[in-house]
Amino acid sequence: MSNASATTITVNTGLFAAGDIVTIINLGAGVCTITAGTATVTTSGSLALAQNQGGVLRFTSASAAIFFQFATPASGDIEGVTAGTGISGGGTSGTVTITNSMATEITAKGDLIVGTGNATFDNLPVGTNGHILVADSSVSPTGLKWAAPATGSMTLLHTLTLSTSSTTQSSISQAYKNLYIVGKNIGVTSGGDALRVRFAGRTGNYQGTRIEQANITALSASGVDSVANDLSSTNGSAFHFTCFDYTETNSEKMITGQSVGNNTGATCFYNISPFNLQTNIASVTITTVSGTATMNGTVEIYGVN
Repeated sequence: MSNASATTITVNTGLFAAGDIVTIINLGAGVCTITAGTATVTTSGSLALAQNQGGVLRFTSASAAIFFQFATPASGDIEGVTAGTGISGGGTSGTVTITNSMATEITAKGDLIVGTGNATFDNLPVGTNGHILVADSSVSPTGLKWAAPATGSMTLLHTLTLSTSSTTQSSISQAYKNLYIVGKNIGVTSGGDALRVRFAGRTGNYQGTRIEQANITALSASGVDSVANDLSSTNGSAFHFTCFDYTETNSEKMITGQSVGNNTGATCFYNISPFNLQTNIASVTITTVSGTATMNGTVEIYGVN
């Protein structure tokens, strides 16, 4: 058949007998549709043949036939699989495999897949315990980041177990407004000593006031960081400090706190402002005044919003 417009091929009885085979090929642009007429036609393919499609009509009796369509491909067959956004693989022949590319981006527990633009995405690794996901347009490429809750939270950042004469915690997170530092059950292995807490690597140059029991004393340039006097081999000395606006880089830092020594029961209240500490506090050092006595106890560093 070769018609520019749609046409119908009607199968009639009386023309063919059982076993006869008729080949039908549509060469024209118009769709050729095989209809039963007075015969019965069955097929597993399609009876509507587009251009260059065809098949054979095999009569099983004078009034019944089966149409076997050529693979050209047949009308309605899938000619290819094209991978879209988030999918990879595909093909036009044989066994076709497709993969969910968004799923394969996930590499660890808690990972998230987030959009990075029009029809693009990326893996956002899970954040730190207690953090929440917030929008931040300056973060590339996701525009999202993990951060501490905006208000009313205190998050434990580091726990230090004292076992030497000096311990430093560096790389303190800068994602909070204030730092809160707590020393618990502190002592030395033998003899007596005093404890110092140093901020941002400073070894002196502090000023402020200290109230020790009933006396008010002006702090010396290096004495202010002796915060838990009268350490002994009996643990129990303690301290706490709050460092306000610790990430700010232009103003002097204001640090307040309190310490108590277990040896004589001396209690000190502090109001401290370090000289020339116009930088962020990213490290804290806990050390003995002697520099040799081995400390015991625990120090916890919290981020506060």
